[in-house]
Amino acid sequence: MRVVFSAEAKADIASAKAWYDDQGEGLGSELLEDLRSLAQRLSMHPLAFPMAEKGARRASLRRFPYVLYFYVSERSVRVVACFHTSRDPAHRQQRF
Repeated sequence: MRVVFSAEAKADIASAKAWYDDQGEGLGSELLEDLRSLAQRLSMHPLAFPMAEKGARRASLRRFPYVLYFYVSERSVRVVACFHTSRDPAHRQQRF
């Protein structure tokens, strides 16, 4: 199944990558690799991830404290957000 990232999710990821790039050499790239791995798992087994809110599902990165929120349709997985796990939940709810 195809995994599609919304413009907002792409912006979340770019911001996180930039922050990790500032923290240490190669960390931003490692974040992206963790995201690629998770996207591959989403494409193969999207319904294996738990429901979150308003019909969205959530999937955690393995190494970094981020969660992807996504919707599953017949043909694709649409990622709508990539949030740090410490972020205020009120901000997250504005995306759904």
